[in-house]
Amino acid sequence: MAVLVLGLTALTAYTVPELQRAAGGWLSACLWSCLGYFAIDGVVRANAAAHGGRIWTHVFSFSGFVDLIAVIAVVTALA
Repeated sequence: MAVLVLGLTALTAYTVPELQRAAGGWLSACLWSCLGYFAIDGVVRANAAAHGGRIWTHVFSFSGFVDLIAVIAVVTALA
């Protein structure tokens, strides 16, 4: 939850031009860290599901969808 709150706060702050100019480096570092965390978390969860024989169940589950959206949101903000 802490990484999620931190990421959402950084994403929100990144949309304010004054904050982006003042703390752009910190916000960018925070977003890159969140991207790494969410990407690794998604890969670990998908790998565990694959070993359990239920990869497609995970990919099309709510949890799998949230993992994908978390990564896409951060990549979009950094683009």
